[in-house]
Amino acid sequence: MSDLEMMAGPLSAQRQEVYEQMPESLREIAVQMQREFTTGTRKIVHHFHRIGTLVDSVLTDASNHYGAKALEKLEIFLNVRGATLRDYRSFARAFPDINYVVEQQNKLTASGLSLSVYHWVYAARLDDPREQKAVIEKAVREGMTANALLEYVSGSKDDNMCSNL
Repeated sequence: MSDLEMMAGPLSAQRQEVYEQMPESLREIAVQMQREFTTGTRKIVHHFHRIGTLVDSVLTDASNHYGAKALEKLEIFLNVRGATLRDYRSFARAFPDINYVVEQQNKLTASGLSLSVYHWVYAARLDDPREQKAVIEKAVREGMTANALLEYVSGSKDDNMCSNL
């Protein structure tokens, strides 16, 4: 495996062709940018997991320690939709083992990219934890985009086809 493939994952024929057409100076920039994208995506997913854990602590607080309408107040203060905060919560609850999240995030998908937070949010929509993990691993193995994973999850829930993961 070449250094490029180790950093960028398997290259599609189109990516390989474009890379080969680049002058060396542009190749260096492309590799640096790919490294930045991959590192940035991994960090963002980790941050959103932590945010989801914090949202969960607010929403499961039975003592009213955070006060009335805490999520609504956070939504306004942070200028983030409550639905988005609840999505991050669902992600953190569905995948409570941060080591598993980090392990999967450190893998490049078959298309040479890292999973986005949306991969995790969409997988969290499945009810069965085994199915959630299976669909994440399928996304890595097959290089599924987040939208393809959403379609797959939606179809799986509608057709009860998750056993085909």
